Amino acid sequence: MKRIKNMKKVLKGEGGFTLVELLIVVIILGVLAAVVIPQFGASTQEANMAALDSNLATMRNAIELYAANIMEIIQVQ
Repeated sequence: MKRIKNMKKVLKGEGGFTLVELLIVVIILGVLAAVVIPQFGASTQEANMAALDSNLATMRNAIELYAANIMEIIQVQ
């Protein structure tokens, strides 16, 4: 019986959130986002640097293999 009364209140528009309550929640979410987003920016830059280091190591290995292969070809001739 209590549920039916509560449902009637909701359907009539009673018992909902006020505009002020919703505004406070939006402001709190904005403040949290302002604090968290810069931290993700720093981690993105660190990830890019790690990827660049990995790519540089791969290129160095490829150059060393190429040089070793060329030296082997030159010695065979």
